[in-house]
Amino acid sequence: GLKRLDQIRESAKIDESCLFHLGQLRGDEATLEDLVSADVFLAAIRVEVETWAIEGLNLDDPVPEVGRWNWLKKQGSDADGNPVAERLSKIRVAQRIVDQRLPEKVSDPPKSLLEPSVREPLRTLHQNIVKALDIGNA
Repeated sequence: GLKRLDQIRESAKIDESCLFHLGQLRGDEATLEDLVSADVFLAAIRVEVETWAIEGLNLDDPVPEVGRWNWLKKQGSDADGNPVAERLSKIRVAQRIVDQRLPEKVSDPPKSLLEPSVREPLRTLHQNIVKALDIGNA
């Protein structure tokens, strides 16, 4: 993320106003899984753990605001010392997150998945991207 962004900046081949990253949301090294609420992230992990009968993950510790996947890797190791979380697929976890947006009843509104603290910064980042790409009236 930020390492690659620094490499791009050093190359000076792209105008700084056209560079965007999730860290702009809160001034940290946020990743996609950090944008959803901790409850949503943890619920997705729990479904995957149950579906694939993955044992050995301690999911009782508080979920951090940033670095959630790295946190998850530290929540348990197998007999060989490998993180149990490596058995999880980020793609399947992402799908489990999206699945939570669907309401239980068709008449219910979709559930918000976003961490409340990133809602407005994400909206601003989106507006900046639209402006930089000049697609506001597309």
